[in-house]
Amino acid sequence: MKTERTGEVARTSLDNGLVVLTENIPTSVSATLGVWVDVGSKNEAPQDAGISHFVEHMLFKGTPTRSAYDIADLMEGVGGYLNGSTDKEQTCYSARVVDRHLALSLDLIGDMMNNSLFAPDDLAVEKKVVVDEIKTYEDSPPDVIHDMFLRTVWNGHPLGRSTIGTEEVVRGASREQLVRYRDRHYVPSSMMVTVAGHVDHDLVVEKAAQWFGAPGQAPAEHVASLPPVHNRYVYRSRNTEQVYVCLGGEGLALPDTDKYKLQMLDNVLGGGMSSRLFQDIREQRGLVYNIGSYIYSYMEGGVFGIYAVAGPESIPEVMTRLRHICDDLRRNGITQREFERSREYLKGSFALGLESSSYRMMRLMRSQQCYQRFVPPEEVMARIDAVTIDDVNDFARRYLDLERYCVAALGPFKGAKNRLLRSIGDGPWQEDPSVLEKPRPRRRGRGAEAQALDAAAGEAARALVSAESR
Repeated sequence: MKTERTGEVARTSLDNGLVVLTENIPTSVSATLGVWVDVGSKNEAPQDAGISHFVEHMLFKGTPTRSAYDIADLMEGVGGYLNGSTDKEQTCYSARVVDRHLALSLDLIGDMMNNSLFAPDDLAVEKKVVVDEIKTYEDSPPDVIHDMFLRTVWNGHPLGRSTIGTEEVVRGASREQLVRYRDRHYVPSSMMVTVAGHVDHDLVVEKAAQWFGAPGQAPAEHVASLPPVHNRYVYRSRNTEQVYVCLGGEGLALPDTDKYKLQMLDNVLGGGMSSRLFQDIREQRGLVYNIGSYIYSYMEGGVFGIYAVAGPESIPEVMTRLRHICDDLRRNGITQREFERSREYLKGSFALGLESSSYRMMRLMRSQQCYQRFVPPEEVMARIDAVTIDDVNDFARRYLDLERYCVAALGPFKGAKNRLLRSIGDGPWQEDPSVLEKPRPRRRGRGAEAQALDAAAGEAARALVSAESR
């Protein structure tokens, strides 16, 4: 193995391809651990849609030496937090603990990832849980519209597919299918261990080598590259009180060094309460409760989008104002004050994020994933400072051409010629090709503690988005 050190950051590469990154924070009394696997919905064939997420669920169900209760009891018994998350490109098993329990958390996650039983009885129970999660998602129009939008942008590519999967695949999943998928993708050369907090790097390397140090097979084959984005209009009719709209086009990939230019444009257009969209459409006119712009970035590409939710009676004016604001930014650019405020917002968000060990842990992963090295905070600040107002205005002309956008709409539409639908865009409109689900009654949500943990993780992730284009 080979170890490199840069200040309090250490990086070790094992012979089997596993990378271990730690950042020691001497003043901290805790540590946040992430064990990352380069697998998500992007890697799935249609018949495996949702399997990455299902495997993550099953790893918490027990090993030969620990039941599902033992896993939860052990972590909560030391005041720690344990979680799993599946995204389009990665799956992460994370823990936050008092520093003296870091080795325990590594042992626990290592045991789960290597020795989970995938017992038939547990599989049957967890199928019900995941199906219920899918139904809860289908009852949430904000979740449905964003997945519709990504399917519209990346038509036919697995990156545009929902991470949560489908009922059909989940109900039909077998133990053999899950184990085979886990063994194929959970290989050391596709994994990374990152820790931030009060941490002993050598201890982490020792534990990582114990659990993930065996010779591994080559990573699974690379998925197809993203298709070009073509202007498309897709709708789904549902008897909702509000109309949900996403529109946008190509953005930037995670490693792209121009990402700070796009983030500054995002901040000015719709990234916060002082943005043009929010101030004009919500604050001054009261037409919406929720409106803004956002960036989705992945390793091979990204999306720059706008999201609006309004009553049917307000949608025509919302769309008129939205088009006017985007057109004005394209023609006249942003003001000097907007530029300076956006730049300071990015720098401030980044600096505040560094107060969190969870943020730092994720940042270690992102630096390695995108650049194969640790990017010091000073370099990030310098890159933000290097952006000019002309850069942002060039991006406004490039990214705010609504005529080239894809549009997804969810609401009380009766067909492609519906007048309300036409007020959103001229089309031609196509009905969402995915299965149209029937509205279902609300299910009970997850426990309050789990929701709080997810909210905390989401907040850290949002900080990473604003500062480093996640």
